[in-house]
Amino acid sequence: IEDISGEALMLEYFRMAFSDRPLRKAAFWNGLTDQYTNITFVWQVFINRVLIDSVLTSPPVEAFYSGMFPDSRSGKAILLVSLMILPHLMIVFLYRLKAQRRIMGMAVNQLQENLLRKYLSYN
Repeated sequence: IEDISGEALMLEYFRMAFSDRPLRKAAFWNGLTDQYTNITFVWQVFINRVLIDSVLTSPPVEAFYSGMFPDSRSGKAILLVSLMILPHLMIVFLYRLKAQRRIMGMAVNQLQENLLRKYLSYN
């Protein structure tokens, strides 16, 4: 077993795992869920910039997004805070879906099935 390289073993595991259609589909959707969290991070940076530039500074900084928000500072603050909270609600929903996909359980089941099949086929 020590003669087998770790990279080759990992590649063989991926080949085995992704040959199973439900596991491959769950892994794809989990990857998309994780990318949504990355997009949310960029969104938060943008919203924080708008919040600092148009609400917290005096006088407000003029930028390309100046006409997109209400004129009052309190209206801008309420809108920006709600735009900061909404993605987190979506992340909670997506993480619940991610947990319901049971990707870890599917991977363990597949490994156990393959090991059992291998050792039961010996005479």
